[in-house]
Amino acid sequence: MSDPAKPKLLDTLLFDSATKAGEVFDVTLYGDYAYVADYRTGLYIVDIKDPANIVLKGSFTDFENKDDFLAYDVYINGTYLYLCCEHDGLYIFDITDPLKPVQQAHFSGPASVGNQFYQTYPAASQVW
Repeated sequence: MSDPAKPKLLDTLLFDSATKAGEVFDVTLYGDYAYVADYRTGLYIVDIKDPANIVLKGSFTDFENKDDFLAYDVYINGTYLYLCCEHDGLYIFDITDPLKPVQQAHFSGPASVGNQFYQTYPAASQVW
């Protein structure tokens, strides 16, 4: 940013679906990519190499709770991406190939609290 007092918008992306308006809750950077957790529409991979020409490269929208997953938080540790969903638990992806996340696990969480996972918190070799 050449002048922090005068930020300049370089490019934008919308994450709307056919039935829902997008609502970005979290963005995590990994190399030349941004992983975007959109509360209403899913997880997106955006190529940010050229900030004036950002490009949507991929997405994950195949949630178990298709109508109310609410993607909330993205955390990356090594080559693993952790996606917390307010009403659909925790998803873990292998992002060895950053453009092709491979789902490794999904934990629904207890139904008594609505399968809620809000944020990841790294501590030593564990993620809470």
